[in-house]
Amino acid sequence: MKSIFIKIKTKIKTFIQRIFLTMQLYGENGLANHAAACAYGFLFSIAPMLLLVSFLIFILFKPTPAGIAVFFDKIPFFDGIFDEKWFASDLFSGVNPGISGIISMLSILWAARILAVSIQRGLKIVFPVIKNRNPLSENLVMIVIEAVVIIFILIIILGSRTAMRLYKLFDFFQDISFFQIITSQTGNRLFYILILGLVSYFLYLFVPVKTPRKFSAFQGALFCVIAYSITAITLGAILDISRYNFLYGALGNMIILLVNIFFFFNYFFMGAQFIFVTDFFDALYFIKLRQINLKTLAKNNSANVNNQIKSPDLIVKLFHFSDGNANKNIKQYEKDEIIISQGDDTGEEIYYLLEGEVDVSVSSVNDNKHSVGVLEAGNFFGEMRHLISEYRCATVSAKTNVTVFVISPFIFDEILKYDTSIDRYIIEHMSRRLKDITEQIQKEL
Repeated sequence: MKSIFIKIKTKIKTFIQRIFLTMQLYGENGLANHAAACAYGFLFSIAPMLLLVSFLIFILFKPTPAGIAVFFDKIPFFDGIFDEKWFASDLFSGVNPGISGIISMLSILWAARILAVSIQRGLKIVFPVIKNRNPLSENLVMIVIEAVVIIFILIIILGSRTAMRLYKLFDFFQDISFFQIITSQTGNRLFYILILGLVSYFLYLFVPVKTPRKFSAFQGALFCVIAYSITAITLGAILDISRYNFLYGALGNMIILLVNIFFFFNYFFMGAQFIFVTDFFDALYFIKLRQINLKTLAKNNSANVNNQIKSPDLIVKLFHFSDGNANKNIKQYEKDEIIISQGDDTGEEIYYLLEGEVDVSVSSVNDNKHSVGVLEAGNFFGEMRHLISEYRCATVSAKTNVTVFVISPFIFDEILKYDTSIDRYIIEHMSRRLKDITEQIQKEL
C-alpha cells in the first residue's frame, strides 16, 4: 500500500514538474505572440469562408434569400452584415460565384497562409532542430497546413448548430440519430472538441521537422483541448455577451470570438511545449535541478557563521532530488568508496556531484598515485570517457559521503544541446584537469 502511495505521489510530482517547465519555456520562447498571429489569421479567414459557404448552400439546397438569411441570423457578428436583401442581389443570382468567388478564395488562401506560417514558426521554436527541411518539403508542409486550416474552418461552419438547423429546414439528415446528437448543445460542443483535438494532434505530429512520439502528441492534444474547454466554459460564465453587444454593437460578438480563438492558440502552443517537455523531460529536469543546486550552493557559501539558510522555496522543493522521478538517477557513496577507476573501459555514465566532495587521482607510469584535485558539489566528472571515447583516465573516490546524479550518454548529449552554458564549463573544467595531470606527470619525470 505504501509503495502504491509513493508511486502516485511520484507521478503527481512529475506531472507538476512538467507543467512548470512547460510554462517556463512557453514564456521564454515568446509563444504568446505566435498565438496572437494565429488568432488574427483564423479570424480573417472566417469572413471569406462564410461567403464561400453561402455560395455552396445556394448551389446545393437552392434556398430562398430568406432561408439563407436564417442561417446567418444566428451566427455572431455576421448577422449584422449578411441580410435577406444582400442575398437577393445579383451576387447570388447565378450558380457560378464569378469574380466574387475568386476574390473570396484568394482571401481565404491569404488568411490561411498567415495562419499556417504562424503555426509553423511557433512549432519550429518549440521543436528546435539544427537541420531544416529542404525548400520543397517546407512548401509542401505549408500547403498541407493551409488545406487543413481551410477544411477545419469549413467543418466548424458547416457543423455548427445553426447549420444543422438549416439542414433540418431543408429535410437534410433529418431522420439520422447521429444528426440529432450533433444538433444538441452538448453534442455540438463535443463535436468541436473532437475536431480541435484531432487537428492539434496531426499538426503536432507532421509539422515539426523532428517528429515527437505519438503518445506524447496525444498528451499534448489532450492538454490543449481540456485547458481550452475549461477556459471557454469559464469565459462563457463570466463574460456578459449582451453587455458587449450593447457597447460595441455587432463587434461585441467578434471581440468574444477573438478572445476565445486567442486562448485556444495559446493552449495549442502550450500543448506543443508540453510534448517537448515530455519527450526530453530527463534532460530538462537535470538542467533545472542543476540551476537550483548551484543557487543553493551559492547561498550556503554566503550564509552566516552558523551556516543557516532560509528554508527552500516551493520551486526548490518541487525539483529537489530527494524524492520523485529523480530517484532512479541518484546514487550515494560513502567516504573513501571508489566511484570511477582509472583504466576502466566499461560504462560511459557522467556524474554530477550534488553533495559532498570527491578526490581525483591518477597513477603514473611508476604506479605512483597522485591527487589531481578535489571536486566540490556542483561539478561534473566522468565526462571524458564519453566525449573522447577512451578509457577512464583518472580514479575518483568519495572524500566525504557524497550524492551524485548519474547521467546516461544520450541524456548528457541532450543536456549539452539545450543548455549551452554547460559547454563552456565542460571545456574549462577538462582543460584545467588536463593541465593538472600534465604537471603531476612532469614532476614525476
